[in-house]
Amino acid sequence: MTAVVVWTIIAFVAGAAVILVASVAPRPGEESEQRGLRSGLEDLRHGVLHLVGRRGDRGASAGQPTQAEPVDVRLDEFLQATAVDEDAYLRADDITDTLAKAREKAARTVPWLGKRSA
Repeated sequence: MTAVVVWTIIAFVAGAAVILVASVAPRPGEESEQRGLRSGLEDLRHGVLHLVGRRGDRGASAGQPTQAEPVDVRLDEFLQATAVDEDAYLRADDITDTLAKAREKAARTVPWLGKRSA
């Protein structure tokens, strides 16, 4: 059990190191601003503080959209508006063929599956 905990901690530390290195690495199209380890740590700290601040503020602020009002549409109108003339992504014949083949293979592999009790 101790080994699992130790390896989990090592994995978290390695993940944090990867995030830190990725935040320090220069991005394509970014100005030639000097970014270092301190800048990456500051970005990480600001991000964590921002998340903690958002968690405490559950009210609707100016930056958050308000909930949209529900729209009452009948089902047949909705289906007509969203109808597509293209072939279906998955056809019922494909599913039944696959299931039949799987059942036959299972019956051959395990002999007692093919027999039904009366």
